[in-house]
Amino acid sequence: MCSQNMSNFAGIKSNDLMYKTIFLRNLTSVLLFILTLIHFTAYSDTFFSSSPDSLWVDSVYRSMSPDERIGQLFMIRAFSGRDKIYNDELTEIIKNNHVGGVCFFKGSPVNQANLTNYWQAISKVPLLIAIDGEWGLGMRLDSTISFPRQMTLGAITDDSLIYKMGTEIARECHLMNIDMNFSPVVDINSNPANPVINIRSFGENKFNVTRKSLMYMNGLQDHGLLATAKHFPGHGDTDTDSHLTLPLINHSAEEIDTLDLYPFKQLINNGLSSIMVAHLFVPSLDSTKNTASSLSYPVITGLLRNKLGFNGLIFTDALDMNGVTKYSEPGKIELKALEAGNDILLLPQDVQTAICEIEQAIDSGKLSRKLIEDKCKKILHYKYIAGLANSKRIDTQNLFKELNLPESQLLCQHLYEPAITLVKNQNGFLPIQWPDTLKIATVIIGDTLSTVFQQMLENYSPLTHFNLPENPSKEKTDNLLAKLSDFNLVIAGIVDTHPSPVKNFGISRQTIALIDTLQKHKKLVLDIFAIPYSLNSFKGLSNIEAIAVSYQDNPVTQNLSAQAILEGFLFRGSYP
Repeated sequence: MCSQNMSNFAGIKSNDLMYKTIFLRNLTSVLLFILTLIHFTAYSDTFFSSSPDSLWVDSVYRSMSPDERIGQLFMIRAFSGRDKIYNDELTEIIKNNHVGGVCFFKGSPVNQANLTNYWQAISKVPLLIAIDGEWGLGMRLDSTISFPRQMTLGAITDDSLIYKMGTEIARECHLMNIDMNFSPVVDINSNPANPVINIRSFGENKFNVTRKSLMYMNGLQDHGLLATAKHFPGHGDTDTDSHLTLPLINHSAEEIDTLDLYPFKQLINNGLSSIMVAHLFVPSLDSTKNTASSLSYPVITGLLRNKLGFNGLIFTDALDMNGVTKYSEPGKIELKALEAGNDILLLPQDVQTAICEIEQAIDSGKLSRKLIEDKCKKILHYKYIAGLANSKRIDTQNLFKELNLPESQLLCQHLYEPAITLVKNQNGFLPIQWPDTLKIATVIIGDTLSTVFQQMLENYSPLTHFNLPENPSKEKTDNLLAKLSDFNLVIAGIVDTHPSPVKNFGISRQTIALIDTLQKHKKLVLDIFAIPYSLNSFKGLSNIEAIAVSYQDNPVTQNLSAQAILEGFLFRGSYP
């Protein structure tokens, strides 16, 4: 049997030689493919680095010294309305320390444009230009548009309007060669006494905050501007200001995860560019005594990077704020921030001191140079995304006109209009029926001159106007009450308000007493040009026929509110 099989094998041996040769050739090809695959895997980073952004990043990175690479991690504060001495000092910091970016604050558009042009020209590596413009350039620059604050926008039911606002803010920023806006604020304002967030938040409802934050973010990023969500892990439930001290957040880890982090998670999942970390003490996340979240490894690397999977740029909040300087000193603050996982060290007190501290940490082995390399390349990558590889000078010739287009002003009005909220309307009192049959008086508290609110009301019906300062004397209020005896309806407006509960929203005890008296003796319509929390200042509002909240005090809101009171249908806002 065996001999027969061997014989058969011998019979086909010559024929099989061809198949063996083919097999060996195929085996060789397979082995070559495996070796190629191993080689490709080992050098895949090099392969992918041939993309245009990586080529630019690698080229710029190789041209820099170790000190210059450290400098890229810093973004400094700049005002464009200061004198030449101030500008020269900043120029020296930029030249000597090779900082990666500049965040502009108060100033004027042309001055800022000229400084940007000059500083970009003298910088070896293009600067990342940022602005903290939560409600647009008008938050920082004169002669520019201020859009509504976020709590005002929180009352809008048509979220697409906020996308349009983000789009317009991006356009205006591009005119100024601004690459990044530190917005939106995604904090959920769960504490009415919050002294630092309040009107900067979209409100108390996490879903409303998230929807509107996404619209704002997309409006910016869809049009080439880097957006920054703040203030991680959530600054909404504080009763102290991190500019002044280190606030405490007593939320449990579960509450933070389900409430405070909710908008951050949604924005991260939708391509958020960057996040700013707040100066907060959050024991449930890091119980290390007096450690701000901005300097916390468990918060930044453990939670934000690892658990939430955020790979974008991470900014500290301003490192010159008392919330972080109270328990540490310049240089050591920046080193701790890097060790915690931040990418960009925002507004340090002393750049040179911080760079020296970081260099010493590298020399001693406390900090790896690889960490600096990774962060520097990451920052360069985002500079490429922002278009800084091919940036152009700002043209100032028609800058004012381009920053103040009529359609941009109209958009601003369209944002205010649907926010005005009718809080109470006893028996459908508004809109006022047959105003010409009533004897109506207007009372403005907070401005002794005729207001837009009064002038617009006058267009509908003959009225008698009275004005009082914010803190009227008893004599003035008694005199007013006597004059109002002949009127059967009073429309009262409280103006010149303030967003902070610390200042009781700019509403004096004399104002509260006057409104309390009026509601007891007159038919009263009350319009408060402040955020809804201000209503808590009043002792009782049960007898008032109608109450409107206009959120902010400016000519646009006064005009629209007057129309809404007499036409009624303009009230479309919903409590945020």
